[in-house]
Amino acid sequence: MRWSHTVVWYVLGSLMGGVAIGALSASLGLVFRVSDVSGTVRLLAAAVFFTTGWAFDLGVFNRPLPSIQRQVNENWLPRYRGWVYGFGFGVQLGFGLVTITRTSTIYSAIFASLLSGSLLVGVAIGGWFGLLRAAPILLAHGLTTNEQLARFHLRLQSLDGAARRGVIPAPLIAIIALVGAAIIP
Repeated sequence: MRWSHTVVWYVLGSLMGGVAIGALSASLGLVFRVSDVSGTVRLLAAAVFFTTGWAFDLGVFNRPLPSIQRQVNENWLPRYRGWVYGFGFGVQLGFGLVTITRTSTIYSAIFASLLSGSLLVGVAIGGWFGLLRAAPILLAHGLTTNEQLARFHLRLQSLDGAARRGVIPAPLIAIIALVGAAIIP
């Protein structure tokens, strides 16, 4: 079980989970023919949806986002090889809806994929989401003890509020750009 090997499978799994949710939601958009709705209306709907999600993230509504209360199964760690649990954790986190949802980003990615009117764009949005969802694991590179990991985790928790205010809009802006590129001739 090498860290780098497990992380590669984790990132690949997260990418594939994101691609799966993007493809699923884009397919629903195709079934419901959202591409027949004007691009301006779809962009406006995306902007309203994303802004509402960001308001949830900032605590404006004084209630958490709707979410299931499930995390990945830590019992996999001693039971399976690193690539198995790396890939399995990655797929679950990249898919987004099968673990605790702490930010509106997953809902925004799904909505953007649905509104895109394109399977290719929906897959791109989902893949982008999956990669972004996996990226934080790279920050743990070089941690070798439980104490280092505990300090790292506490540091991440202390940055939660700042991340919600500052970092969350970045993927939303990227998603809006992808949707805009797909639906505006």
